[in-house]
Amino acid sequence: MSESKLYEEKLFNGMQQALNNHNTKMAQEYLAQIKTKTSNKYLQQRAEITVAFLTNNIDKLNDEFKKSVIDKLNSHPNWIKDIDALRLFNTSLLILPNDKVEVEMRLFFIKIAHTERISESMKERYAILCCNYLGWRYKKKPKINDNVTNALKYLKDLASTAHFENYKICGKYFNHLFNNEIDTAKQMKSDLLALGITVGVKNWPI
Repeated sequence: MSESKLYEEKLFNGMQQALNNHNTKMAQEYLAQIKTKTSNKYLQQRAEITVAFLTNNIDKLNDEFKKSVIDKLNSHPNWIKDIDALRLFNTSLLILPNDKVEVEMRLFFIKIAHTERISESMKERYAILCCNYLGWRYKKKPKINDNVTNALKYLKDLASTAHFENYKICGKYFNHLFNNEIDTAKQMKSDLLALGITVGVKNWPI
């Protein structure tokens, strides 16, 4: 990567860490750096959504901003293969209209089903999206639809390696939730937190 891309990646990782730790001050500091020291529109929009989420101000993001996010995604011919666009969609689940999310997820699963070779790093990014979608969907409407079924299957079918284990566990947790096995899901989350596994787990809905 170029020096500017490496710097953007550093800022992205810092913002992601702030989100995982629910560190609002840290997120606001990274947002200021991202807005003043980069020209990456995807990264800027992601940072703004993240800070709005952490400060409980998602509803204050105006329609113009939301439209700019949708326009940015629509401007990319195949966002699932572009890391910046994929990350933006991942974060934008918090603000996009429900029908837009469902349509894009349906297209996402169609596209990856027709992709012959997917690198391990992209498989991981797709797994992150599946976990985030399942969390979003459960909070919106805890009912199984085709996208939920496909997301659960994607996570279940990941290779049984240490690299993917966190995502497979995420899939098992949401499988319990969507099948109304609430006590099992709660116990699973409690056990993971007791082991000190907090990244991602803290944001699980129950």
